[in-house]
Amino acid sequence: MNPEGLVPVLIKEDGTVLCESDRIVTFMNPSDDCIFSSYLNTDFLPSTKSAIISSSLLPSIMPTSSSYFSGEEFGNSDIRVLPFIQRIEEEYGIPEECGDLKEWWARNKERESFKQTVVKQWWWWW
Repeated sequence: MNPEGLVPVLIKEDGTVLCESDRIVTFMNPSDDCIFSSYLNTDFLPSTKSAIISSSLLPSIMPTSSSYFSGEEFGNSDIRVLPFIQRIEEEYGIPEECGDLKEWWARNKERESFKQTVVKQWWWWW
């Protein structure tokens, strides 16, 4: 269904096919503005593994004034970043100096919605 042969795919009631996680998440929760998504897609994901693991980038992604990337409630930005933090945590661990991010990960990895949909085997995106 996805012309690129990738998943996920969501078929809307009108038959429209949505491909890729970002489009599906936005469709499911259009009221969440998801400003963080722009940062995630333009700065975070294109960075190298070493930059993400270094203290220069990883601590900077967790907002200190709120509990979630999306603000005070779990939202689209949190949904989008969860699998990437999972990969970083499993591969390298989250550094101690990233206390806010460690707390965020501890809370959100236990969400039933994440546990039911998490991919156990993954590959790095670069």
